[in-house]
Amino acid sequence: MRHETQQLYGIVDTSIEPDFDAITTMLADLLDMPVAMIHLVDKERVWVKSLIDRTEVGLGERSYALAHHLPFEEGPMVIEDVQTDERFETSPLGFMAQSLRFYAGIPIRTPEGHVLGSLCVMDTKPRSLSEVQIRALETSSHHVMKLLDLRRVNGELTQKTYLLQEAIAQKDKFFSMIAHDLRAPFHGIMGFSEILATEQDQMSASEITRTAQYLHETSETTYRLLESLLSWTVSAGGFLEQNPITITLEQLVLPVLRLLHGVALLKEVSLEMELHSDLPVFVDRNMMVSVLQNLISNAIKFTASGGSVRVRSYKHRGYVTLQVIDSGIGMTADQIKVAESAFDKGSRLKSTNGTSGEAGCGLGLLLCHQFLDVHGSHMRIESTPGQGTLIEFDLPRRQNARLPRRQLKLLAVQEACETK
Repeated sequence: MRHETQQLYGIVDTSIEPDFDAITTMLADLLDMPVAMIHLVDKERVWVKSLIDRTEVGLGERSYALAHHLPFEEGPMVIEDVQTDERFETSPLGFMAQSLRFYAGIPIRTPEGHVLGSLCVMDTKPRSLSEVQIRALETSSHHVMKLLDLRRVNGELTQKTYLLQEAIAQKDKFFSMIAHDLRAPFHGIMGFSEILATEQDQMSASEITRTAQYLHETSETTYRLLESLLSWTVSAGGFLEQNPITITLEQLVLPVLRLLHGVALLKEVSLEMELHSDLPVFVDRNMMVSVLQNLISNAIKFTASGGSVRVRSYKHRGYVTLQVIDSGIGMTADQIKVAESAFDKGSRLKSTNGTSGEAGCGLGLLLCHQFLDVHGSHMRIESTPGQGTLIEFDLPRRQNARLPRRQLKLLAVQEACETK
């Protein structure tokens, strides 16, 4: 029980603290004692928190072992002359009598009654203590216990504060992620609604119906995405927890393509899927949907009208490689150097608008990197200015599958942007 209580207070092996030294210094001065010590007894050893030793023989240093051999009593233990005390006649500590003559100690006891150690004073000559001096020793012991209690409470508050800050940071990340992931589908909703609002007079009945259907499908898919993200936030309790399940590639990729279909349609960019549709992967669905949505929406963003974006898969023995390929603008060498910082956690990129002036934010690649990282995967990116970009990453096909250790080759990235 003593060992567990010591762990609760977290005092063993801590550094010197002036508050504890102030008590031993005051006690040595008040009682005119050359040695005053606070020691704590763990399961297998004695550890000294504070020591005042004004003797020439280093009595305090030599007396550590006393704590293991002297019994803890309910009240003060006073040994006026160690040489005449029968407890030392057969004790292996008999050698202490050569220098130690007087000892007085009192247990440091928790409110629950557990003894953590003792506060003691020692001298090289026999002596006694008055009732007033004994009360001073008892009062000092109570002050030591109060310091230990305050120290424990402060440690608990520090830990709770840290956990609260972590929860707030994770919540902020969730809200940023939700805002980022909803940006692209809302562009589609606004685009279709703008067409209906400004061009309805020039549209045929079938065109109006088709545009309204696109608007309805995009709105419905966006709502499902928002519902899924909010549900994930609640279930994760404020922390980005990975909850992998077995899901087919089609179940993973197809909803993202449907979500971004309206954005691609408005920009006249074709979306193509070349997948092993029924092939299972073992991933966190929400994280991977966010990764795919970011990569595909960025590919659309940096691809001009008439271009294409493809999602392709390659099957391996224990894993699947997914690729997002576009015919977009690519990046220069200087842009590549700037974009490398997206793989440093906490970094953000400068804003670069898309081919139709679309704004963005610096969360995209960072979120992708973090979500893939918890799956043991990472992005490999290749690009040629004016010829497009390819981004690929590996996903496990089953639980405990080992992903290949591939070197990250950052040749280019699609998104280099910062929230204005």
